[in-house]
Amino acid sequence: MSHYLMVRFADKLTPIITVAGISSDAQASDAQAIDYPSDAQKFEISTERKQRSQTLTNKASLCPRTLDNTSNLVVRILERYRMSDAEGDRKPLGVVHKFLAQIERYIARDEPVCMVLPAFPFKSANKTTKVLGPLPDKGEEVALRHLNSMCQAIEEVYKYGARVYIVSDGLVYNDMLGVSDQEVWRYGQALRQMAKDCMCHNVYFARLRDLLGHGELPEPTSEEVYVEHASQIRAEIVRRFLPRGFDPTEAIAKDPDMNHTYCGYARFMATELANTIQDMPSNLKRRHCKDVAKGMIVRGKAFADAIAAAFPDHLRLSIHPSTETTKLSVSVVPQQGKCQMTPWHSALVRAVDGSITMCHAQAVSTTTHELIFEHGRPSYFRERSILFDWPGMGVEFEHLYPGGIKVTLRDRSSGESVHGAYAQKLVELGKFCSPVVLRNFGNRLAAAECGTEAKSPDGEMGHTVDTTV
Repeated sequence: MSHYLMVRFADKLTPIITVAGISSDAQASDAQAIDYPSDAQKFEISTERKQRSQTLTNKASLCPRTLDNTSNLVVRILERYRMSDAEGDRKPLGVVHKFLAQIERYIARDEPVCMVLPAFPFKSANKTTKVLGPLPDKGEEVALRHLNSMCQAIEEVYKYGARVYIVSDGLVYNDMLGVSDQEVWRYGQALRQMAKDCMCHNVYFARLRDLLGHGELPEPTSEEVYVEHASQIRAEIVRRFLPRGFDPTEAIAKDPDMNHTYCGYARFMATELANTIQDMPSNLKRRHCKDVAKGMIVRGKAFADAIAAAFPDHLRLSIHPSTETTKLSVSVVPQQGKCQMTPWHSALVRAVDGSITMCHAQAVSTTTHELIFEHGRPSYFRERSILFDWPGMGVEFEHLYPGGIKVTLRDRSSGESVHGAYAQKLVELGKFCSPVVLRNFGNRLAAAECGTEAKSPDGEMGHTVDTTV
């Protein structure tokens, strides 16, 4: 028998805790468990959902979507994923007509709306203070889920949905920052596997080799093949796509977007190269950082032109602040604070309620936060709380995307039941993070401790707890 703990808020019944005897090797994803609850989970809210669904259907039949209003709906969704400015605000798009025209072309052809994002190069060269290690961690996982969620949201208003193509710029810059080609390969391979594991089916990947045209260089089927051709790919991108006579100093002075990018490079270079420039005099440090930043502008221009040639119709996304006249600046991680950081230059920090802050790993206090390991590696920081303190129970906690938390009992053979203080902690967790999903607990949830018994139409036993927020 499965049990379902639900919390009744003042205005509606919201399922916040699912208790099911799901084995740890279950094939269904946690997201599916939340998005597609069983009949027993939704027995008290199914009628409300049906009514809401019928209302939406009626509205759709009365107001069929045209190409114009569908493209506007897509732009509204993209607005939600845009990067905030320095004040934490999102100013209206200045040239929305350009992006609308791109979107309309896809809709007119009944094709997915395609976007391209140069990003996810490698973990920072400064692994002492900025990041937790050389491989993707929870920051990248949330970023992939976030991008996939953007495409899923578009699919809700446009049946052909959307796709994001990630083109890693790792090989474009890594040698300038002291990161090996081997590390770029391993990061990229781990990222692709992570996307598969998280079922981010709307996220695709392209390599620099793909920008040069198929057949010119072999498909990198191994690290050895990848490393063998890495220098050649870097040089060929610059040789073929850098405009003749390109002057980075003039471009930085005249192009606002390039100026934004250069200033960002120059600012972060001091911490990025901290381990290699620490013995330099201050004036040489500043000069070296500016020289590297300017060199990155040169290669970045060639890279940007290569992307434009390979993806001429795709909506161009960017992780850098910009004027948003030719590209949309997006935050790949839904994070708190005015300073938007990428997961390859920082560590992810979770508050008790699941909200995210990105900051340099060394800046996180282990007094207030616990370093969480996943797959034997440090992955992210979590705010310390008595709600996560379950002595003797052997449980693990994992915040879910886009919300909620999963509580897993590691030892399924344990005879411990969830009662007393533990049951109360579940209820309190539900107030912060909804839904709460329990795995491997079976029937260990003590009904008397968690609420009043209720039966679903199919006879399954459920529980409700009355509370207010």
